[in-house]
Amino acid sequence: MSPLPGVAASGNAIAISSTTPPRRGDKLTFNWSTDAPDPTNWIGLYKSDRKPSSGVGSLVWAYVPGASGNTTLDTSGLSDGPYTAYLLAKDGYAILAQTDPFTFTGEPLVDSLVLKAPAAVYEGDQATFGWATGAPHPQNWVGIYDGDRRPGNGGSLVWEYTPAASGDVTLDTSGLNGGPYTAYLLAKDGYDILARTDPFTFIPRPVIPRPHAVVDALTTAPQTAGTDFSVSLGGLWIRPEGNAAGTPSFQRVSGDRWLSVTADGTISGTAPSFRYKSPGRVVVSVTDSAAGRDTITVQVPVRSSRTACGSRSPR
Repeated sequence: MSPLPGVAASGNAIAISSTTPPRRGDKLTFNWSTDAPDPTNWIGLYKSDRKPSSGVGSLVWAYVPGASGNTTLDTSGLSDGPYTAYLLAKDGYAILAQTDPFTFTGEPLVDSLVLKAPAAVYEGDQATFGWATGAPHPQNWVGIYDGDRRPGNGGSLVWEYTPAASGDVTLDTSGLNGGPYTAYLLAKDGYDILARTDPFTFIPRPVIPRPHAVVDALTTAPQTAGTDFSVSLGGLWIRPEGNAAGTPSFQRVSGDRWLSVTADGTISGTAPSFRYKSPGRVVVSVTDSAAGRDTITVQVPVRSSRTACGSRSPR
C-alpha cells in the first residue's frame, strides 16, 4: 500500500540541507534517503496547497536513483511560498516522504534590464545584459529591437530566454551596427514588457593599422671599402596597439651579392675593396607571424679607404 500523502514511510526522509531559512534566488539542496531505492524515484517541488497527484506539474524536479544522497534543485526563480518538496516513487506520485512547508524570504525583485558590458559597445561586440524580475518564468526572454519598433511589431533581431529571477545574458549582437537599439525583458514567450534598457548605439570600430615598417627605404652611413659592417632593421618594425602579439621575419628579396640578410633583420657584409659609383642596395621583405607584410629598400654607400683615412700631406 502506498504511504499516505504528507506522511513519511518508515526508512524514507527528505529535508532541506541548510538550517537557514531560504532566500529569494537560492538554489536549495535536499538531503534524502529511502529504503525503496529505484532509478526513477524523484524529488518534485510544489506549492504547499498542491499535491503531486493534483494534475499540476512540479515547479522543479530531479531524479534521485540511489538509497540516499544530496540533490540541488534550481529554485532561484521561486519567491514567497509556501512550498513543499516531495520524495516520490518510480516516476509516479506515490509519496515516500515530504518536507515541512517553507517560504523564500527577502524583498521582491524589481523588474529591471541594463546593458552591463562592454561599457562602450563597438560594432562586432557581443553585448551582455543584466536582468531581474519579481515574476520569473521559464519562458521569460530578452530581445533587441531597432529604432522605434516595440515587441510585437515584427520579430526581434536577437533574443535569449531568461528563466531565473535574475542573472546575466549575452546576446550575439556581432552583426548589428549603428542604432539606436533597445533591449526588452519580456514575459512568458509573449510581448508583455517587464523592463527595458535605455536606447544604445554600436560605435564604428576604429581601423587598427597592421604591423608595418616605419620607413620604406633608408640609407646607412658610408662604409669603408674592404671593411665588415652590419646594421639591424628590427627596430623599424612597429606593432600598433590592438594587434595580436607576433614576431617579424626578414628575408632578402634582391640586391647586391655582398649584402646578406638574417631572419632577425640584420644586414651584414664586407664592403667591396673598390669604391662603388652608386651605393650597394638590398631589398628586404618583412612578414609578421600575426598579420602584416612590408618591404624595405636599404642603400649602403661605399667610400674608398683613402677617403676614410684622409689625403696625405704634400712633401
